[in-house]
Amino acid sequence: SHPAQIERFAAPPVGVNIAPKGRLMHLIPVQIADNMPAELRDTAAALITDYKSRLAVTKELQSFRLSAHQLMQHETLPAVPLLVLTRGVQKWPDNARGNRMENLWQQLQSELAQRTDNAAQIIARRSGHHIHLDQPELVSEAIRLVATAARQQSKPASRVWLAQGLHSAATR
Repeated sequence: SHPAQIERFAAPPVGVNIAPKGRLMHLIPVQIADNMPAELRDTAAALITDYKSRLAVTKELQSFRLSAHQLMQHETLPAVPLLVLTRGVQKWPDNARGNRMENLWQQLQSELAQRTDNAAQIIARRSGHHIHLDQPELVSEAIRLVATAARQQSKPASRVWLAQGLHSAATR
């Protein structure tokens, strides 16, 4: 996550609190990804509604502000390869407010990929929030690229890729 995303989403013109405080456990809706394979939906629902899972998600969200603050304490990132996988399918509603949120999200993702010379960004054009379900082959390839770059002590790829799939990635 971009270290300033909480502040930037809260500021005008977006004005959205993406890191609520307080008791969240019973306020977080249980959602199964639309593209979850049918044979795994019941198992996923059981895992997501388990008390320990809900508690873990709640604690993660409650620590979101602290994590962002810790990230902002470091102006530079370590000299290791970074690959930012960015969804290409708009998550927010298709209206003026949703478009402002989407534009900010995309800007933050781009900025994150520019925080170090060892970074690249892949835009997963067929993916929403669950890139690992929408384009699992892209996630596997991203891991391979980062591992290769780490071994070679280089950046993982060209600055931005637009990915329909692995074989149709193109440089912007």
